[in-house]
Amino acid sequence: MHSTAACLFRDLAFYLGHFPDRQFLSFLATSEFAGDFGRDMRSIMGSQEYATLYKARLAEDSQAKGRWHTTEGGIYYTVGVGGSVMGKGAHVALIDDPFASMQDAYSKATRERGAPNSPRSSTAPATC
Repeated sequence: MHSTAACLFRDLAFYLGHFPDRQFLSFLATSEFAGDFGRDMRSIMGSQEYATLYKARLAEDSQAKGRWHTTEGGIYYTVGVGGSVMGKGAHVALIDDPFASMQDAYSKATRERGAPNSPRSSTAPATC
C-alpha cells in the first residue's frame, strides 16, 4: 500500500470513528481507484481491530464499495475524475490527484478551468 493511501485510511478511520454521523466525500484520480479505496476503507471499518477502538459500525444494508453508511447515519461517498457529486453534501471532502494525467496538470487551460474533480469545477463548490 502506498504511504499516502495508508495515511488517508488511518485518518478517515479515525475521523469516522469519532464522528460516525458525518458525511465524507472523496474525489480520487480514477473511478477504479475510488472503488478500491472505498472497498479497503469499508474493510478497515468492518474489522475486529476497528471494533475494539471505536463504536462506529457499517450499516448492514448499505455497503457498496463507493458508497456506504454507518449505523449512526454517516455516509462515505467516493468518485473518480469526472464523476458526479450532484446532490451530495459533506462535512469533509478529500481531493487526491484531481487531474487525470500530468499533461492535464501542466495545462494552463485545464488548471484555469479546474480539474474535473476539483472544488473549482462542477458541483463541488456547492457541496463542500
